[in-house]
Amino acid sequence: MEKILIVDDSPDITTSLSDLLKECGYYVYSAHCVEQGFSLAKQVMPDLILSDILMPKTDGYEFLKMLKEEEKTSNIPVIFISAKAEKSESLKSFEAGVCDFILKPYDAKGLLKIISEIFIKAPEETS
Repeated sequence: MEKILIVDDSPDITTSLSDLLKECGYYVYSAHCVEQGFSLAKQVMPDLILSDILMPKTDGYEFLKMLKEEEKTSNIPVIFISAKAEKSESLKSFEAGVCDFILKPYDAKGLLKIISEIFIKAPEETS
């Protein structure tokens, strides 16, 4: 069973995403700040991270940088889920190294499709 870590400062978002993903058979971890998310990522080694960009203290870009600089977590795919709708934001996200960028409010079916495609691609990349 794939493990997904959700990092978002909104309890409503983490709860709704967690419920959706658990219903689809994923094992889900949640964190409400970057520091907690980074600690969990190193501890549980999730197969995918869903992260907000705008969070208190440390933003999603800094979180992504932290993950990429840590050897243990550097290859974990990250999807940003954000309310920042500017095209420049999604371009900046891809340049920073995310595998996808999804706008809030997210479409559940679209999100699940993207997640399943990431998990389908993952074994091919390692062979």
